[in-house]
Amino acid sequence: MGHLLRSLLVIAALGSLAALSVVSCTAVDEQAAGGAGGSCVGPSCNPEDAGRDQIVADVPVPDSAPDAKPSSVSPLCGSGCLPDDADAPECAASPGEEPPSGDDAGDADPSDPDAALTPPAKYACVVKSVNGKPSAECALAGSGENGAPCVTEESCAPGLACVSDGTTAACRQYCCEQTTTCATGAFCAERPLAATAGQPALSVPVCVPADDCSLDEPYPCPTGKQCKCKSGTACAIVKEDGTLGEGKVFFDTTEYVGKHKGLPDGLKVDKAGNVWATGPGGVWVFSPEGKPLGRLDTKEATANCAWGDDGGTLYIAADMYLCRVKTLTRGAGW
Repeated sequence: MGHLLRSLLVIAALGSLAALSVVSCTAVDEQAAGGAGGSCVGPSCNPEDAGRDQIVADVPVPDSAPDAKPSSVSPLCGSGCLPDDADAPECAASPGEEPPSGDDAGDADPSDPDAALTPPAKYACVVKSVNGKPSAECALAGSGENGAPCVTEESCAPGLACVSDGTTAACRQYCCEQTTTCATGAFCAERPLAATAGQPALSVPVCVPADDCSLDEPYPCPTGKQCKCKSGTACAIVKEDGTLGEGKVFFDTTEYVGKHKGLPDGLKVDKAGNVWATGPGGVWVFSPEGKPLGRLDTKEATANCAWGDDGGTLYIAADMYLCRVKTLTRGAGW
């Protein structure tokens, strides 16, 4: 299968990133990615969908003393009470009232037979859009648990926001504070609050369940093919805070650059997890651990490759040529 490799190819490792959390669909910025054919995917390509660590938004930042420590709370969550705290002390009572205490706490009117059956009103710290700016306020809370459908923040239990995914709205855990931990299988990312009448849309950081998509899923999704990631998103590995995991050198072809035509570019994965990557001289094949297995020597600058037909044919774009090679394996997902 071509020359046995002893060379180097710098590729972001697909399965060996450090400190990973989940695999999920994430927004892609086409312009930053270099147009429709760009290869930049994930939160680093679109800061507006990158969780609390990559926030780019027109929000006011409170003045602070020169020696003050930077806030650990996202500016998208306003200031005052902390939405992450389901028992925010500022919201122990309705706005404008003193929190109940002592013998008065939880007392019911003995003359009202239904009083014992009616649970006391619960208030929570929520983020609201006020003239397009975030404001952390105490408001009436509901009973909707994480993932439950909602209409407004009053549908959700304390500590949860009512956010939209474009088609429906659901209660999701706030992750405004940097120390807030999302549940296993979820990560922190910005999502728009469900529509509030008369107020501009506003996004807040919440814990989003991962899509468990395949890293080999093509972007953009080809016509006629069913993809897990919806339009405008691509599959990527994300950490708990919504940012991409730190990469490592998978293989390095610096030694072969200049000796053969081409540079590292496109890649695909087969059903066994082997990586088929274009680089100097043609298409290189690596084990999942990054061990070189061989090379399809095109002797041309080779830009990309893709599985086609029944999944066992590898199509290769090599300079002015479009080549195809029948393989003994199949592409992942076929």
